[in-house]
Amino acid sequence: MNRDFVRRKSITVSQFFAKEMKLSFLLIVFTTAVLLYVLCPAQLKAEDKPFLPGPVRVVSTVPANGDLNPYGVAFVPPLFPTGGTINPGDVLVSNFNASTNLQGSGTTIVDVPSNAPVTLFFQGTAPLGLTTALTVLQKGFVLVGNFPSPDGTCGSASPGSILVIDKNGHLVSTITDTTIQGPWDSALFDEGGTAKVFVANALSGVRKRSVACVISSLGGVATGGFVGT
Repeated sequence: MNRDFVRRKSITVSQFFAKEMKLSFLLIVFTTAVLLYVLCPAQLKAEDKPFLPGPVRVVSTVPANGDLNPYGVAFVPPLFPTGGTINPGDVLVSNFNASTNLQGSGTTIVDVPSNAPVTLFFQGTAPLGLTTALTVLQKGFVLVGNFPSPDGTCGSASPGSILVIDKNGHLVSTITDTTIQGPWDSALFDEGGTAKVFVANALSGVRKRSVACVISSLGGVATGGFVGT
């Protein structure tokens, strides 16, 4: 008799826990469904956010001197110092060809603001050929690759250099080195006081790393040196 009572009691307890487990499972399912209902639209909305600033503008990047073939494109970062001729959110575009349309003869960088006319930011002195290696340092400097050619061919092109331009479009220094062999493109890792610029060479095909040390954004000084990677 006692054994029957214990057996029936055990069965009753087991059924109680089974009911609790079922309720817990249903609660988990319900909570998950609510979270998905709340979070999924927000996630989809974030993914739908355009990378380019709006509204999208269709503009000409040909300045008054007739430079052609826009190669480099770079955004002016949010922490870029104000008070110059370019501002955070602007888009800079470098031209690789002159009006003759010869490769490696462009000398200009134009500024494309979000809601203002396109203006000339920088115009250098030939021989220049401003490439895709265009980056903007948050301390107030613009770096651009220079890969000039007198006749538009790679065979006669010189190794070139990296031009350092301040926020007012003035050339402050030119970085040359034996490791610079046609700076064609670049990538920037900007840490504020220092920045690592990875440069791809078109003549040698070797990628090099430049450590550009920004000494003073107010004094308009930037220095750099190259090491192999």
